[in-house]
Amino acid sequence: PWTENPLEFDNSYFTELSTKQYQAKKASKGHEQHMASAGSGTVMLYSDLALLGPPFRPFVDQFAKDQNAFFAAFTKAWVKLQE
Repeated sequence: PWTENPLEFDNSYFTELSTKQYQAKKASKGHEQHMASAGSGTVMLYSDLALLGPPFRPFVDQFAKDQNAFFAAFTKAWVKLQE
């Protein structure tokens, strides 16, 4: 899972992405996944780790620090998708 509590909708994806260290390891089928080195069991893909670079890092940092900012951005995008 990408977070410690995958059934909870919150900003933990961003906090875990920005605070944990991830190391590439081979999965059982031979594909690389990035596992949290702290032994938490969370996994990130290359596409997740790409968010730590420009131009996306400011959004990761903002959403990690401010759950309401994440909820507001998510709501705006969700409404746009529904229209």
